[in-house]
Amino acid sequence: MSLLSRLGLKVFGGPLRWVSRHPLRTSGAVAALLAAWVVVASLGVGPGSEVTPDRVLQFSLARPAYPAAFVVGLTTLFWPFS
Repeated sequence: MSLLSRLGLKVFGGPLRWVSRHPLRTSGAVAALLAAWVVVASLGVGPGSEVTPDRVLQFSLARPAYPAAFVVGLTTLFWPFS
């Protein structure tokens, strides 16, 4: 095994082993985070529109399922279940 391979395994080995042990949890969390990013990106669509914290807050208060999905995605991805 080359030096670069050993270094890559040492750096990424832990997260890769965790992902291989929890594939459904990882895919669900990544899907929730991706959905949250799509919502934030869609707020900036249109001529002269920008994503501002005020727009994100208004959107989140009007549709609370999206911030809830973001929080669930982060919790699922980073909560230390073993």
